[in-house]
Amino acid sequence: MIVSVADGVAVALSVATWVAVSFSVGWWATRWPPERLHDGPVTRLRRWEDGGAWWQRHVRVQRWKDRLPEAGAFFGGTAKRHLPSRTDGGLEAFRRETIRAERVG
Repeated sequence: MIVSVADGVAVALSVATWVAVSFSVGWWATRWPPERLHDGPVTRLRRWEDGGAWWQRHVRVQRWKDRLPEAGAFFGGTAKRHLPSRTDGGLEAFRRETIRAERVG
């Protein structure tokens, strides 16, 4: 297989475009008002997801989930690595941040 310079440029442009779009969406999502971050069809818990579903064990989520990047706080949001304070609305803020992550991701 012969790869040309034009192919390399096309791949580089594609990667740059995906990175730019991803950062733009991440920046935009951190500016959503709290009223917009409520449960809906995308974020509701489904029966097959409840209780540590078999598919999570099958794909060994616990082994690789901590290796994924956590960029929740990158643009001023909240990181989801640790639970915030259980007082002063910390759990509600955590819930909103996870809903934001579900919608953006």
